[in-house]
Amino acid sequence: TNSMFKNDKIKESLKWADKLNSYMEEFKGNLKAKYQIFYYNALVNNYNVIDKNKSIQILEEIRVSKWMRSNPFLGIFVYINLALNWFDKFEYKKSIKNFQQLQLLDQYKNTDISLRFKWSIGELIVRYQLKDSEFLTFRIKQVQREFKDILNDQSNSRDKQLIKILKSINGKKTIPPMTKDMIKNFIDQPGNDGELINYASWLKGLRITD
Repeated sequence: TNSMFKNDKIKESLKWADKLNSYMEEFKGNLKAKYQIFYYNALVNNYNVIDKNKSIQILEEIRVSKWMRSNPFLGIFVYINLALNWFDKFEYKKSIKNFQQLQLLDQYKNTDISLRFKWSIGELIVRYQLKDSEFLTFRIKQVQREFKDILNDQSNSRDKQLIKILKSINGKKTIPPMTKDMIKNFIDQPGNDGELINYASWLKGLRITD
């Protein structure tokens, strides 16, 4: 299922997910609890690409299920995917609401710090889209304090640069030429799979450098 998804073979990936679902029902469903996270992860990954409304529907069904309450880390999977789907649908208030729900989870603080760092930058991007410049300034300072050591690591220089760009454009009606040049150079550099929201694509969409 995952291999087909990685190779952009969505229909084939969903077929394998259906097979997994049917196998989970065997042996009176005794294996369902162990494997259903893989099944729903496959559904969400695929529908994130071809039908975001369907993906949101699946995630909302999980969110109100007994399974959600029984699996302490399932909330992270649900809320981060809901936040990204609503962001892609330009529903920024709904997106930020799910980022907030994510951060309220008990399991959030036990999640690897590198993941929380990437999620926090995703939240900053959504905050910018909400045009609440005062609160965005506050959150940037919080993120810089909380993830100081990570930001000083050379491997995270691109993330650090994006935060610098956010500070430079936050609340600005007119972007200085120097900042535009910085953004152009940033967009020209290759990104990586660790970006929760593709930084270059997002900045291009803002059309700041036009």
